[in-house]
Amino acid sequence: MENKIQELTDKIYREGVEKGNEEAQRLISSARDEAAKIVEEARKEAESVLAAARKTAKETAENTQSEIKLFAGQAVNALKTEITTLLTNEVVSKAVKALWQTRSI
Repeated sequence: MENKIQELTDKIYREGVEKGNEEAQRLISSARDEAAKIVEEARKEAESVLAAARKTAKETAENTQSEIKLFAGQAVNALKTEITTLLTNEVVSKAVKALWQTRSI
């Protein structure tokens, strides 16, 4: 009788261990699947953030280039205007001096 109780106890123990191992394997497999999903979502999110950052950097570079071109054009125009003003003043000044000198004589 004691043998039968021991056999029954061993059988119940083995079945419990087997069920526990099966459950543990199922939980491990589920956790691995979940971890893989999380990693994939994180990778997609990182790619999305990187793409947005690249787009923003490109737009910023383009805007900076446009502003530099605009500023350079304005600087050239201002320089042309200044040169024209200086030349005009010089020519007019000489003409006025010559006119006054001829009138004074």
